[in-house]
Amino acid sequence: MTRCLTILVLTILAAVAGPSSGGDDGERVTRYDNHRLVRAWPQSADQIEKLHDLGAMLLSDHEGIGGAPVDY
Repeated sequence: MTRCLTILVLTILAAVAGPSSGGDDGERVTRYDNHRLVRAWPQSADQIEKLHDLGAMLLSDHEGIGGAPVDY
């Protein structure tokens, strides 16, 4: 009986003290609640500038004219 109780207590302690969901390593966690994803195929520098003026935040690893789509 005491062995079962010991296992139960250790299981509870492991669950409480176990790994948590990010942010514990001192890094700031960026949240994207209420954000919208826009996929664009800008064809000119003017279009890219307009996206920036609208407050679009670059989410892709690149940004350029034509070619691959860009996520904002």
